[in-house]
Amino acid sequence: MSGSTSRNMRRNGSGEAEAMARVVERLRQQFPEVPADALEAVVHGNYEAFDGSPVRDFVPILVERATRADLEAGIESPAPADPSTPHA
Repeated sequence: MSGSTSRNMRRNGSGEAEAMARVVERLRQQFPEVPADALEAVVHGNYEAFDGSPVRDFVPILVERATRADLEAGIESPAPADPSTPHA
C-alpha cells in the first residue's frame, strides 16, 4: 500500500493495518483485471475518507464495500474525499 496509507494504518493500529491488507488481497482476487496500483489507489482514497473518524471498528469493511462499488462501476481512481462529509 502507499506510504501515507501505511502511516495512517500504523497510527490507527496494527489490527486495522492487517484488516486493510486482507481487504486489498480479497479485492485483488475479485478483480484480477484491475492493475494492483490502480486497486490500491482506490482503496487508499476510500481509506483516507475515514481518516479522523473516531470509531475505527468498521473502517476496513466500509472501505472494502466502497472500493468494490467503485471497481464494479468501472472507477479505477477515487474521487477526492469531501472533508465536510462526516463519517462514522
